[in-house]
Amino acid sequence: MVRNYFWKSNRQSWLQDAMKYAILAVVEGSMTYDTPSSHYEVPRLSLQDRKKNVIEGTLNAQQCGLRDKTP
Repeated sequence: MVRNYFWKSNRQSWLQDAMKYAILAVVEGSMTYDTPSSHYEVPRLSLQDRKKNVIEGTLNAQQCGLRDKTP
């Protein structure tokens, strides 16, 4: 059994809250994909995928910190 395992990659090393704020910035239209990706230190392609899922409705908007669009 390995006791001192060393991770070889840094995949998903970003914070969920950072991704929420980045999605919020892109959905509101205040920033493009590149700006929140570098500002919040989240992968640009993951940001694009999550934003697309929020728009299509496959990802819950409340999970991403967004308000529902229904009045």
